[in-house]
Amino acid sequence: MTSEIDETAALALADRHISEGEERIRHLTMTRNSLSTSDQDTSEIDRLLTLLQDTLSVWHVHRNNILSALERERRPELNVAHEQVEVG
Repeated sequence: MTSEIDETAALALADRHISEGEERIRHLTMTRNSLSTSDQDTSEIDRLLTLLQDTLSVWHVHRNNILSALERERRPELNVAHEQVEVG
């Protein structure tokens, strides 16, 4: 079992990764729009944007998992219910 301090640090890192990922997507979207306006091929950047958006979705799931772990640390009665679901 990890400590609340570890989970809090993991949450801060996940939040930073999400924020940076969203910024990269915004920047690439602007670049893509600029390329599109000048009739340049955007297929590679479109693939990259899709990959980044998929990755960002996974990061959000990871963040939610960290939040759940923090909640279990703060409310021990949730650990029993969580263990029963895994075993049962």
